[in-house]
Amino acid sequence: MISCCFYEVDGRLEAFEILGHAGYAEYGNDVICAAISTLAQTAIRTCIEELKLVVDYELDSESGKIVLKLKDRPKMQRQLEDYHLILANTLIGIKMAQEAYPDFIKWEVK
Repeated sequence: MISCCFYEVDGRLEAFEILGHAGYAEYGNDVICAAISTLAQTAIRTCIEELKLVVDYELDSESGKIVLKLKDRPKMQRQLEDYHLILANTLIGIKMAQEAYPDFIKWEVK
């Protein structure tokens, strides 16, 4: 089971933590793990490469742990708005995957 937890502050998504493996198929062949990993890693790379944000992130393929949070608040409000939009987009993708594979993914917003 993949657990996806998004953290909210003042009604805006600020961070996420994903943990686990779906167990849908053997390691390396699991399309559910691949989909969730791709969503999360795309969010991380977009924040770094396109928004030029300083983020803390963790990628551990053994445990399936993927974490993203801001390290430093951006100076420009637009960057912060775009960061929130990227996290919202990631959550939408995870919700869609969970609808298709409810026995393998769970998500929550805290």
